Amino acid sequence: MDEMHLLASVPGAGRSRRDRSQAVILTALALAAVAAARADIRALDPLARPSTRIGPGCLLALNVSIHAIDEPELCGQVPVGRDGTVELTVGFRPIDPIPVAGLTAAEAAKRIQAAIRRFYAAEPDVRVGIARIPRFQVVVEGATFRAGVVTLPEGARLSDLLAETGYQSAADLSQVRIARVEPGGARSALTANFARVLDGSVPADDPVHDPVLRNGDKITLTLSPVPAIPQTIAVLGEVGRPGIIPFKPGMTVRDALQEAFGLTPAADPERVVIRRLKDGSITTVSAAKALENVPTENLKLVPDDTVIVNTRDSGRRFAVLGSVASPRTFDYKQPVTLTEAITDAGGFKPEADRRRVVIVKNMLSDPTRSETVTVNYDEIAARRRPDLTLQPGDLVQISPRKKSGFNLLDLGGLLLRFFVF
Repeated sequence: MDEMHLLASVPGAGRSRRDRSQAVILTALALAAVAAARADIRALDPLARPSTRIGPGCLLALNVSIHAIDEPELCGQVPVGRDGTVELTVGFRPIDPIPVAGLTAAEAAKRIQAAIRRFYAAEPDVRVGIARIPRFQVVVEGATFRAGVVTLPEGARLSDLLAETGYQSAADLSQVRIARVEPGGARSALTANFARVLDGSVPADDPVHDPVLRNGDKITLTLSPVPAIPQTIAVLGEVGRPGIIPFKPGMTVRDALQEAFGLTPAADPERVVIRRLKDGSITTVSAAKALENVPTENLKLVPDDTVIVNTRDSGRRFAVLGSVASPRTFDYKQPVTLTEAITDAGGFKPEADRRRVVIVKNMLSDPTRSETVTVNYDEIAARRRPDLTLQPGDLVQISPRKKSGFNLLDLGGLLLRFFVF
């Protein structure tokens, strides 16, 4: 409504100087009201989003114009009643309450436009914003980036909370726990599977998995359970298929050998070695008797055991394994030094840890009497200490610098390749 329109609407305009002065004052007041209304539509609640739903207690910023001229009585802040409606006047006469609860601001604008259209010859332009949203507080804890008290707008759902606080990648969103105190004081517990909302199997406003939160709710995000590490054992050496096999409760030596497709013709059936990672023990059994289910030989295994089936002539061999150019086993034809053995294996790889060269004495000949010796090869190369002479059955293990020492995985993976001749 412009100045001329307002002036024309004032009774007796133009009759006297006094009347004209009053008309000017009324016009100024009306223009101030229009300006205030225009400001209101921009002074929106910072929590308001295009998707925010209007509810009881909200304060709406309303602006209605006809041909770009504002209607003062329909411009300003309008409260939403407890019943979810707004009450407006057109021509200074009240019209039927307009229900807006559950609508977005854009949807409410269309609803109000439809309700007042019949009072105007031209199509009214209606704009609605949410000037104030009632607040409530919840507590969030667990696998979130913002634990503690969080203030949310009325009608906020679990999805709104998680968008506000975020959640850790390890959070178990399939079991979001919500502890609630009901109006009568009774306590209740809800569990929401918000993962179903994320994967689209249920809508974002699902009442069970994306529930509306209430004041005082306590939301807990738990961590996803850590997947169980598969339990395995290693069967190496002279078997049909050396490698890592799944451990089964009650598994015995016979079971392990059968899983590995039995012995090869080169196997020594009387010298099957069981290395137990748990306590470092080494036990030698007879494969022939184990396959016959003799209790003293067909021992029960535990996770991480390594079963090594030796060759008949392994006592006259030595091995250089790990970070060398050509790791393998060699026939022990004459005394050989550590330097000669490493040279025969192609020399160190660039990543080799030369300061921690491990020699497992008797490993290939009699593992029950094996001993581990760690040598700083740089001292040998610098002639600060004498070279070492290997014996038949010795195993030289050279690890990369990022590792240290001799371990089951090194031994298992490498013997898997070089124990079969």
